[in-house]
Amino acid sequence: FKQFASICAYALAFYAGSVFIADGTLRFADLLRVFLAITLASEGIGRISSMAPDSAKAQAAARSIFSLLDRPATSFDPLVPPPPTAPPPPRPPWPGRSRTPPPSRTPPPPPPPSG
Repeated sequence: FKQFASICAYALAFYAGSVFIADGTLRFADLLRVFLAITLASEGIGRISSMAPDSAKAQAAARSIFSLLDRPATSFDPLVPPPPTAPPPPRPPWPGRSRTPPPSRTPPPPPPPSG
């Protein structure tokens, strides 16, 4: 449909131009000059307007980047260890288990050599 509308607009422009040429109020070179100026301007406007959503996304991304850059600087150095923190509290025993450690599972000593 878009191409059909464009071709119909071109045909209407040339028809109007032919009427003006027949009256003697317009020369053919002037018709072509005006036709090309209007055609190229409308195509440029159409292409620019099709990029409007991308432009809005780019502006939002730029705002996000500049907000990150405007944050106060933090002292992050991977070679410097972080300051010490308090140790975590001891974890409670699991349900059903006591606090006593399990018995060791060392194998029994080998029997003494006979002989």
